[in-house]
Amino acid sequence: MELTVEEYLSLKQQGLPDYEILRMFHYSENSGMALYHWKKRNNLIFQHGKKDMPKKTNVLDDHIEEINHMRQSNYTSKEIAFKFGVKLTTYEYWVRDKKKQGVLQTIPRAKKKGGKP
Repeated sequence: MELTVEEYLSLKQQGLPDYEILRMFHYSENSGMALYHWKKRNNLIFQHGKKDMPKKTNVLDDHIEEINHMRQSNYTSKEIAFKFGVKLTTYEYWVRDKKKQGVLQTIPRAKKKGGKP
């Protein structure tokens, strides 16, 4: 029995992983590479460099004003990242990029007390 694109998409929409689809069509689990090439031939795999692919957006992009307000209210980077469900490093890289773009304000931080004179 030959797997069609429509059948494959229907099974994926039902949440089946590739190894289950292989099993349903009586292929061995070692046929994964063959399935990869079949999906590539049928344009079911993202190919880097295609201009028609939608650009991935960051969840933080939808909350720039709120993040600016939180930063002015002295929330820590860790608190902001946690609130929006992203890793701290993801948030820090995002802030760096938005500052370069001029979208985020630079917030002066209070100097830490103590330390070397």
